[in-house]
Amino acid sequence: MLSIIQAAGWPIWPLLLCSVAALALIIERSVALRRARIAPAGLVDEVLQVLRQGLPSADVLGKLAANSTLGSLLASGIRVVAQDPRCSETLLRDAFEAAGRRAAHQLDHYLNALATIASAAPLLGLLGTVIGMIEIFGSQSPGAGSNPAQLAHGISVALYNTAFGLMVAIPSLMCHRYFRGRVNDYLHDMEQGAERVLHHLLRLTARGWRRSASMAMNFRGDRDDEPEINLIPFIDVLLVILIFLMLSTTYSKFTELQLTLPAADADAARDRPAEIIVAVSADGRYLVDRQPVEGRSVELLAAALRAAAEQRKEPFLIISADATAAHQSVINVLDAARRAGLVRITFAAQGSAQAASP
Repeated sequence: MLSIIQAAGWPIWPLLLCSVAALALIIERSVALRRARIAPAGLVDEVLQVLRQGLPSADVLGKLAANSTLGSLLASGIRVVAQDPRCSETLLRDAFEAAGRRAAHQLDHYLNALATIASAAPLLGLLGTVIGMIEIFGSQSPGAGSNPAQLAHGISVALYNTAFGLMVAIPSLMCHRYFRGRVNDYLHDMEQGAERVLHHLLRLTARGWRRSASMAMNFRGDRDDEPEINLIPFIDVLLVILIFLMLSTTYSKFTELQLTLPAADADAARDRPAEIIVAVSADGRYLVDRQPVEGRSVELLAAALRAAAEQRKEPFLIISADATAAHQSVINVLDAARRAGLVRITFAAQGSAQAASP
């Protein structure tokens, strides 16, 4: 892992910071959004049971507010009735909704930061990849040919940033959706609980409670848009990389041996003292200048070619293979010629007149 971070370069360090921040936020929200701290089960029923005996004292309301977020919400509405027993339903409902919106803001704490990390991490990874590609292409000499394998390795190293960005963004997005769902569930429970307590408090007022045509409580307000991972720039970069590799591979050229291809209609070759003729039989045996080579290994054949080349100036290798000889046998001759330092190579061809004779 450390070697990957070192190979990816400095652009991966912001992603490491984002990963640490995302992990800290996930742990903090997991602890803060426990049901016991937000909306304990049975708390509303306990509050209604106390209210049936009358309005609670200030000490009881203080303990209720310190119990949980839902307890603080219910205590806010009960305090309004304790201060003004003849308050209207609108005033009491506004007090509950104001406290509910404060609770919703508290529950949404750090979720926007987690959403920002989920949206920005892929873009930071893509930025690191683009910077790596710029450095790779900038290091290539304009006049020298490029090696596609070397470029592909460099691009794969640059893509570490994008991969790491997705590794940070995907868990962050999943945790954000999970926490957002829990917050929505808590707010729904708090709205229902506040509505029940509101109806009971209105019965305690001097004017009593009558069914109102007003809307139900809404603690959510205008919620922020959900984060998303935009992969369109990543796809564009991959297409550019693919097109570049296709073009660079087309114009790449690798040569080690200089082969002179024979012409079938050429005149019969004249005897040249620099010629080294290697014959390949059907069963894979080799003859160098009509002298059999002991064994069929490439090393022995290369040694025989090296010995024959020492007696000639600018030796010229002619390969004459049987029509039924194995393809690998001819490849072994080429390999042995390369090891012996022979670069002028041709193949023996049958003249057109000989081909027409029975």
